[in-house]
Amino acid sequence: MEQFSDYLSLLGQQIPHEKKWAHFHQMQTFTLATLATYYMARKAQYEGGIYLIRVETPLLAQKMIVRAKNKFVQGLFQSLCSHRKHRFHQSIFYLDFFQLSSWHLTEKIPLEKIKGILVIKESCVKVFQEEEGDQDKDLYFLSKHVGAEVPLIFLVSPLFPIGLSHLEEIKNQFTPVEFPFSSPIETPLFSVTESALEKNDKILSRLVRS
Repeated sequence: MEQFSDYLSLLGQQIPHEKKWAHFHQMQTFTLATLATYYMARKAQYEGGIYLIRVETPLLAQKMIVRAKNKFVQGLFQSLCSHRKHRFHQSIFYLDFFQLSSWHLTEKIPLEKIKGILVIKESCVKVFQEEEGDQDKDLYFLSKHVGAEVPLIFLVSPLFPIGLSHLEEIKNQFTPVEFPFSSPIETPLFSVTESALEKNDKILSRLVRS
């Protein structure tokens, strides 16, 4: 299984239809982030709304420009890193980071307008801080959106952030997804020709509408 379309099909088979919350936990961060971003972008093409991408650090977002596995995702991150906001068909993508100071564009977005959230974390340390006073803010991107029933939440992270005991209920709502990568070393597996992208779009149009 070496083609992007194969992985997209496998992703569609693993995530539930009614609520697409998935945890991508394997170590191929850039491969998984590419798949998750591409899937969410094609959902945004057919279902207008707000889509949030929250990345661990600005440096990791910059790495996605170079290390994402197809040109569409590379271009999306290039635009987001420059402007922090990108209009795509009838949807708007926003980029912010784990630093609370970067949330000025996103923290006041009405929850009912949010159609999808992608969180990308490269390191294996806990996402959440346990210091008193930080807890509510650190839980914002998961616990608050659980109550809002955001239809799509993708978490790309080697570990699920369960530093706080009451996150177990949240964790149970995420479907772990896995891919049969042939090597732990990330390589540019995915074809980026126009014909391949057209094929990928046809596959995704079926998946995101199901």
